[in-house]
Amino acid sequence: MTVLLQAGDPGSLGNQNVSQGEFREQINAINDSIRQMGGLGVINPGDAVVNDPFNTPYIIYVNQDIGKDTFVFRDPYDYSTQAGLPAGVEEDCMKRISQQRLVAGYTESRPFKTLNRAIIETAFITSRDYFAGDVCAQERTRVTICVTGEILVFNEESPNDACEDYFSTPFVPGADHLYEPVNITLESGQEVSELMYWNPSSGGMLLPRGVSVVSLDLRKSIIRPHYCPCPAKEASDQSNRRAIFKVTGEGYYYGFTFMDRPGATESHHLLDCFQFSTKAELDDFYLKVKNKFGGQVPFAEDYIQTSSTESQIVGPNPDSGSTQATDTTASASPYVYNCSIRSEYGLCGIFCDGNRVTGFKSLVTAQFTGV
Repeated sequence: MTVLLQAGDPGSLGNQNVSQGEFREQINAINDSIRQMGGLGVINPGDAVVNDPFNTPYIIYVNQDIGKDTFVFRDPYDYSTQAGLPAGVEEDCMKRISQQRLVAGYTESRPFKTLNRAIIETAFITSRDYFAGDVCAQERTRVTICVTGEILVFNEESPNDACEDYFSTPFVPGADHLYEPVNITLESGQEVSELMYWNPSSGGMLLPRGVSVVSLDLRKSIIRPHYCPCPAKEASDQSNRRAIFKVTGEGYYYGFTFMDRPGATESHHLLDCFQFSTKAELDDFYLKVKNKFGGQVPFAEDYIQTSSTESQIVGPNPDSGSTQATDTTASASPYVYNCSIRSEYGLCGIFCDGNRVTGFKSLVTAQFTGV
C-alpha cells in the first residue's frame, strides 16, 4: 500500500530527487485520498452528479480559533464558455461551487470566525437565483452551522443612524474581490465587529431561514454574548430584555453551553439565550443583505425576503369562526435540545413572547439545563 508522504520527506513530490516510479505512487496516493474525502468526484459539466464533493452548500463551519470572516465575490467556476454544453449547464455551475467555498466557511479546516458572518452566508445560500421558479419552501431551510470551541456572538443593538449610512452604500469589491469585516468603535469606546450592523435595533443575532446551530460536544462548544444590557429593573412590558439568539421556524439548536460575557461582573438577568425573531426584524435583515451585496450576489427577488415559514409557527392560526385551512407542516417549531447554561450572573434561557410571531406560536425544548 502506498503511503502519502509528508512534504520534505525522501520520496515525496517536493523532493527533486524523486524517481518517476515514486512520483507516480505519490500521485496515485493523492488521487485516492481526495476520492476518499470527496466522494465520487463526478464534476464534469452536465453530468448527473450523485456525490459531487463541491456540491455541498448547506453546511457551514464556525471556529473562532482558526476561522476567517472573509467575503469572496469572485465569479463562481463557470464552464459556460466551453463549446457543446447541454442546456442548463450555467445554472448547474452556479449551484455547484462558488469561490467562497474555497476560502472560508465551508470546511472544518477553513471555517468562518463568527456566527455573525455565517448567518449572512445563510442568506446568500438560500436566496440565490437558482432557487427561482417552483421551489418547495423546505429546499431553502436546509442550512446547518457547525460550531467548535468558544464562540463570541456580537449581539449588540444595531445603531440605526450608522446602519443607514452603511447600507446605503452598496459594496463594490476591489481587484482581489475579497472583503474582510473590520472593527468599529461604539459611542462607549468599545470595539466591535461591523457584522453587528446586521442585528435588529433591539439587539440579538438573527438565525434566519430556520438555520440550525449544532456542535459535536456540549462541554467544549461555548457560546458567549459580546453584549449584555446594564442591570436594571425589568420593564412591565419586558421591552428591556435582550437576546443572544433570535430564532425562526424550523431551526434546531443542539449541543452547546451558554456562558457569561467575557470579563462580566454584573447581572445578566435581562439577557436571554433565545427569543423569537419578528417578521419586521427579518424583513430588515434581508433588505440590508440585498442593499449591501445585491450587486455581487445573484439574488432571486422572490427569495431575498422573509418567508412565511420563518415567522409563522407552525402554520396559520385562524380567527374564531374562520374556515381558513390550518393543516400544514410547511413550518416547524424552533427546537432547543441538549444545551446548558453555566452562568455566574443569572443569564436567562428561553423567553417566548407570542406577540413576536404568528400562527400557533410554539417552541420545543428538551434537556436545556440551567443553574
